Amino acid sequence: MDLRGRIVIVTGASSGLGRAIALRLACEGADVILAARRRERLEATAGEICRGGRSAWVCEVNLASADGPARLIERAKEIAAGVGESHPRRFGLVNCAGITYYGPVADMTGEELRSVIDLNVSATIDLTRRFVLWLGGGTAASRSDAAVLTITSVVAYLPVPYQAVYTASKHALRAFNASLVAESRAARRRSSVGESAAKLVLTTFAPGGIATELVEASGLDRKFSGSAFLADPDRVARRAIRAWKAERRECVGGFPNRVVAFSGRHLPWGIVGRLAERLYRP
Repeated sequence: MDLRGRIVIVTGASSGLGRAIALRLACEGADVILAARRRERLEATAGEICRGGRSAWVCEVNLASADGPARLIERAKEIAAGVGESHPRRFGLVNCAGITYYGPVADMTGEELRSVIDLNVSATIDLTRRFVLWLGGGTAASRSDAAVLTITSVVAYLPVPYQAVYTASKHALRAFNASLVAESRAARRRSSVGESAAKLVLTTFAPGGIATELVEASGLDRKFSGSAFLADPDRVARRAIRAWKAERRECVGGFPNRVVAFSGRHLPWGIVGRLAERLYRP
């Protein structure tokens, strides 16, 4: 998949991996719609991208709010129309926004639990649904090829005590993406030659721990400070985009993380859970 000239929405773009992905996309020749809650940070990143010769737009939005995904898609439609593409031929979405909670489930408040599920699961799935509907609707002549990259985590392959709700959210996104892939392939098989369905590239990328504000805010940085478990966001961004360009359905980033994911697939979860509990114990 060629990213040059594609307009890509990036959620969670104000910091960390989302920001790193946005900057890397610009280096790949894409234009970027930056979405997050912190406008000042988004504008700083947009300025950096524009100085490098690509276009960038800012959308200040709380995706966890009831109308957040709808507002972001409406903003994307406005931008598309503004550059002369009312129904753009090539568009992309990177689902990177997310939060975590570190500690026993019993210590979580209802609000904390809902915050993780609302952003990581509900908002991401709803945004993806609206994006696919927008670019896949209309007549065959107006349908657009689209691409979605969803950042999950290596925890999507195993149980992780003290991050149970976050882990569940990443399992959900992995299952959602695999299901959507099957739907998309079936739609293309059923379409006739004259009414070909739009191509939809769907990729999940599962990194391990990343040195970002997400880790700091949750307190995980105190557990894994200076650890090889925490990767550099720029390096993770390069791997994620490489997998997306290769149109891989699913990719785990980095050899150690692939070993962890393999263990989660093939070892009894009772054993994996006990090992993870010792590692993550606060």
